[in-house]
Amino acid sequence: MGTGGPRPNGRDAGVSAGVNPLRAALAVGLVGLLLGVGAVLLVVRAAPTACCRGAYVELFDRRMTGVEAVLGRGDGQAFDALARDPLLARPHAFLAADEEAYRAQRPLLGYLAWAGSLGSPDRVPWTIAVLEMLGCGFAAGAVALLLATRRASPWFALAVIPAAMAALNGLTPEVLALGLAAAGVVAWERRRPWAAAGWLVAAVLTRETMLVVPTVLAIEWLVASRGNAGDARRRVAGVAPLVVPFAVFAGWIAVVRLRLGAFPTAASHRRLGLPLAGLLDAARHWGAADATWAVLAAVLVALAWVTAPRDRLTWIATAYAGFALFLGPDVWARWEDFTRVLLPLYAFAAVATFATVTRSATLTTSSALGAARRAARAPFAAPRDTRSATLTTSSALGAARRAARAPFAAPRDTRSATLTSRSATLTSSSASSWSSAAAWSAPSSAVPADPA
Repeated sequence: MGTGGPRPNGRDAGVSAGVNPLRAALAVGLVGLLLGVGAVLLVVRAAPTACCRGAYVELFDRRMTGVEAVLGRGDGQAFDALARDPLLARPHAFLAADEEAYRAQRPLLGYLAWAGSLGSPDRVPWTIAVLEMLGCGFAAGAVALLLATRRASPWFALAVIPAAMAALNGLTPEVLALGLAAAGVVAWERRRPWAAAGWLVAAVLTRETMLVVPTVLAIEWLVASRGNAGDARRRVAGVAPLVVPFAVFAGWIAVVRLRLGAFPTAASHRRLGLPLAGLLDAARHWGAADATWAVLAAVLVALAWVTAPRDRLTWIATAYAGFALFLGPDVWARWEDFTRVLLPLYAFAAVATFATVTRSATLTTSSALGAARRAARAPFAAPRDTRSATLTTSSALGAARRAARAPFAAPRDTRSATLTSRSATLTSSSASSWSSAAAWSAPSSAVPADPA
């Protein structure tokens, strides 16, 4: 395995000269925030007017509208319930057995909503909506930094917003988790391992499937450093920050077990399973949109391998593809469900592919512009043709001299010498005309200024 994506060098070739990549990422993040605000408001405006019978949280098992209806029709209701119960003291709020333990393994969004609402249950729904908007901006900015590190345009990161529409439709935390994971990768690439550990801890507590990211980074580090004989201590110290997310998550799961009396795995029997079993079971009932998103995931991973096989983002996307094989039929049932789980796959594979393709296109364009500039510096120069004309003139003049030295040559030879002399005269005249034209066109010997 290679060392992954290019190390940052303090300058981004994908951003205009003189523009700081961090400033460009902040600009992208601001635009992403505005897009997130618009998307969330549209989702709330389009919420169903008769919702949400059949919800698995007691509070949402009734008719409601607006932002509450958006939460109640999907998994957003779970994070609303967690925000109303930060101490995990009311498991009966979930109608399904062991469902709170499964949802409580993702505590960050619930605690942020609790803090943002100042403990007021009535403010929780709109607080979650605002956090979703902020997550869009943060994810766009973090992905923009990944692109800037790879010398690609950071504005491509805005594609994260439409790719995450499934999460926006239910106000779930996958967009925020992606942003936190991307920030962790950026910090790791900038050789700030403990900052990376902090971002990745937050990502894992937002959604446990983000554990894939530190797993790949740790394997990459161990493989890349295995050639250092006798340096086991350095290898352990280097990978230690990436162990922190696992340790923190394990500690939180212990808290969930103590508070709720169950592990999150108790409610995962149709969410995880044997390889390909869930996929094949659900695929029989897919529509066109479901199949399209599944094929797109495979295509993006394949393109990442073709264009950027040494980029660590390609490896992370591949790890998510492997993890996807173990997802159960409940996850694979709809594109709105499996695209939320696999959002890092779509984002990281697209970044690796786009960065490599645009970088190659930039190099090709630069080569073409360089050739054009060199041609523009000498528009009338034809050194090879001038040398050829000079040699032809000299040859013709030599033939004329030889003919003059033999006045009693045979008639055929005389005619040949005469024709050769005339040819020399014409060739000499042509050369003189060429020299005059060049002198008239370029009276100064100075090289023309670079048009760029």
